Amino acid sequence: MDTIRWTVLFKAGTDSPTIVETIKMSDLTFPLIGKPDIGLQGLAVDKLNNERELIDYASRSRVDFLIQQFIPF
Repeated sequence: MDTIRWTVLFKAGTDSPTIVETIKMSDLTFPLIGKPDIGLQGLAVDKLNNERELIDYASRSRVDFLIQQFIPF
């Protein structure tokens, strides 16, 4: 996992406790944005409102993915 200002990269298959702990350590707060780390032109991009949605998104991802701080503008 790499952290780049408001963004965390996770490898596909990263376990839920690691994801939750990394998000907490990164000082990211909900809502968050989840998106694949490949160009899908907006496909598979989701707004994540809570920890349950974050874990669900991660479990469905078959590719490396990014979690980013939601910026409302």
